[in-house]
Amino acid sequence: MMLLWMLRLGLLLSPAFHPYYVSVTEIEYNPQKRELGVACKFFIDDLEEAIRDAGAGKTDLIKGDKTRNTRLLEDYLKAHLGLMTDGRKIDLAFIGYELDQEAIWCFLEAGSIQSFSRLNIRGDMLFELRKDQINLFHATVNGVRKSHRLTLPDRMFSMDFKP
Repeated sequence: MMLLWMLRLGLLLSPAFHPYYVSVTEIEYNPQKRELGVACKFFIDDLEEAIRDAGAGKTDLIKGDKTRNTRLLEDYLKAHLGLMTDGRKIDLAFIGYELDQEAIWCFLEAGSIQSFSRLNIRGDMLFELRKDQINLFHATVNGVRKSHRLTLPDRMFSMDFKP
């Protein structure tokens, strides 16, 4: 019995295993520069599995080729993250990624963004892997911060930032 308990504890503490599936996306609009910045945080193993299942084959975001990883991350995020401001599609440019222990941060940005009052978000990252995936979104526009929790079956939502 003690061995079984120790095995379960070891699995829970293992960096390759986590008992919850969540991503966090931070969106910030800078009205002075007319720029929109996006930072997405994922567990590395989940993102590797999603990219592999999308047809990329074996993927190692920690030790793999940085150029290949950048392309794979950019392609994955373009397929699963979309933004619109007041009905205008935003073209996000992937600017890079950073490893953070067992997590990875992906950074995107868009320029020449006019002031807006409504932000529409499509954010179905990792939904293809697990039905219990939770994607948390935090957006700051003109000093107002709003948050939303996105779970299946929903893949899209809107936030209003009317003055």
